[in-house]
Amino acid sequence: MCLCSSLLPMYLLISMFDKTFFLIFVLQSVLAQPREATCTPGEATTNCKAGKCNVWINGKDYCSGCAINTKFLINGACTNANDDSGKICTTPSQADGTCASCKEGYFLHEGGCYKIAQEPGSFICSSAGGAGLCSACKNNNGFFKNPSAADATKQSCIACNRTKPIDNVKGVDGCTVCNGPSEAGSGGNPKITTCQTCSPTEDQTERIVKTANEVTSCVTEAQCTADEGFFVDNNGGKKCTECAGDCKTCKGGANKCTSCKPATNPYWKQDNNLDTGTCVNAEQCTGTNEYYTDDTEPKSCKPCREGGVKDCTKCEKVEENLVCKECPAKFGLGKKSCVEACPENSTESDEESKKVCKCNADFKPSEDFTECIVDSACKTPYCKTCSNEVCTACAGGYYLTPTNQCVPDCTTIKGYYGDNDKKCKACNSECAECVGAASTQCSACRAGKKLTYTDDSNPNNGGTCGDACKVSADGTGCETCGAQIGGTAYCSKCKNVQQAPLNGNCAANSRAAFCTKMGNGVCTQCAANYFLKDGGCYQTDRQPGKQVCSNAQGGNGKCQTCANGLAATGGNCAECHSTCATCSTAGAVDKCKTCATGYYKENGNDTTDGPCKKCSEKISGCKQCVSSSGSSVICLESEVGTGGSVNKSGLSTGAIAGISVAVIVVVGGLVGFLCWWFLCRGKA
Repeated sequence: MCLCSSLLPMYLLISMFDKTFFLIFVLQSVLAQPREATCTPGEATTNCKAGKCNVWINGKDYCSGCAINTKFLINGACTNANDDSGKICTTPSQADGTCASCKEGYFLHEGGCYKIAQEPGSFICSSAGGAGLCSACKNNNGFFKNPSAADATKQSCIACNRTKPIDNVKGVDGCTVCNGPSEAGSGGNPKITTCQTCSPTEDQTERIVKTANEVTSCVTEAQCTADEGFFVDNNGGKKCTECAGDCKTCKGGANKCTSCKPATNPYWKQDNNLDTGTCVNAEQCTGTNEYYTDDTEPKSCKPCREGGVKDCTKCEKVEENLVCKECPAKFGLGKKSCVEACPENSTESDEESKKVCKCNADFKPSEDFTECIVDSACKTPYCKTCSNEVCTACAGGYYLTPTNQCVPDCTTIKGYYGDNDKKCKACNSECAECVGAASTQCSACRAGKKLTYTDDSNPNNGGTCGDACKVSADGTGCETCGAQIGGTAYCSKCKNVQQAPLNGNCAANSRAAFCTKMGNGVCTQCAANYFLKDGGCYQTDRQPGKQVCSNAQGGNGKCQTCANGLAATGGNCAECHSTCATCSTAGAVDKCKTCATGYYKENGNDTTDGPCKKCSEKISGCKQCVSSSGSSVICLESEVGTGGSVNKSGLSTGAIAGISVAVIVVVGGLVGFLCWWFLCRGKA
């Protein structure tokens, strides 16, 4: 009979005031009763104490303590009888509803007696021992033998995942298969089972066995690799294994290091074409000079090429600087690389019988030792000395322009040459282009004039500019001046039928054998390395032929590549737009590769297609210019022939100087007027 039904008559007899206190008494009595829980196997477990449905066997919950002391915990359930023929629970404990020992054929497990010959006991134990004992536990089912179980009062088998110690032994959280310890611990230090297989997490993430200091645990792969010095080992079944030896971290194998411990062998040396390696000391790293030590954490042993010493086969650290010791070709700047050719503004020299690139005078290596830069604080490129940011002298190998810029070759400015004082100076007025100051050193003539070389065998020395082609009055000269090149007329037919035009002048074919088919004073087929134009043959290395064609090789006597960059069609060259010097498409204004004199590329000095703009539209009074970095333009020649570098507004220093003078004049006049006003007028 329940407590409530027995107290009901008393409740009806008391007053309303006392009923309140009576109900409080009843509620306290109810709460004081043992709470019961229901485990999964059936009705017999409804008397299980709250919180005691905690024995997990083969996927089911079983009880570990009964709520009523008259119940007996048999096979994980609270039963009414304790066996008619003899007690199963030989030592019941009424205090906590458990058993302390069991009869023969049963064994003690988690406070209850389990029969060896039937479920769930048969899932735990495979054979009986003495009375109330199991002699062999089923490891593959997740149970191990208690090494202290010598009598029936000890629990024979312990679950692999039981983390609360029993008799100084315990399992591993999440473990499903294990090997128990051979002996128990002591002094509050229980021995831990060795786990072999783990269960997944509640969200079904796989867990693997981790072994650290001979102690196992169950972890996810992420937890394994998050702990420094461990890796997921797939060899012989997936597990979490500790890195070996000097490996601080590893991958794919205990000895496959990805970083090293800061001890005997602190430098990580990568294996060929792999992301793992071995740990070595400094001597082992640098022994062959093919590697160097990098002390940046994590420390590593790197091949020479990774230290900025490009293509170097052997290297060495000298005062923390890496230098190359052996190159297949020649040493780069500062022995920081191996190169096939020395960079611009450097020369090759012999150093200890080895070819080494060294920067020229006034230049120094860049920070990455890939180029030579001017050893100067001036802002003008390649400037050696300057005054108020106006360049006064250029670095070695460069010339000062009239606008105080520095160029490697004065012929960059049409009509100028480089003098011995490293300045660009204007050519003689007779010349359009020149190699020197004299009128006999012209390399190109103005329209209407033609060049005659001083030494025909050496056209680089220049010559003089004279009159263009004229029809000869006698029978030996030119009959027709029908060829036009650069605004100058050249001979297209000779009066002497044994002659033909060569470079625009009549010449006997026997002299150079330049024509293979000729007649009536003209040539119809030129020899190899000449090209045919308007009845004459021309060479590409001298005037006027070089204005038309840059390549006539091939043996057919026709131009192959035009001087303006276009491919010749049938030996003939089309013209670029007038703003282009070279182009990719004839006549197209936006297909310039380089610009004609007085124009510049908006997209820089590269040879990609683009339009050319007039210099004077960008910089007032500028006659010749070049594109610089970004969108800036440098003026090389101004209208007056002098001037400084270009400021951000686009004005040359010459223009700025003019403005400055005007300002001084105005200010001076104003000061004079004020003096007159105050002094002279004051006297009046």
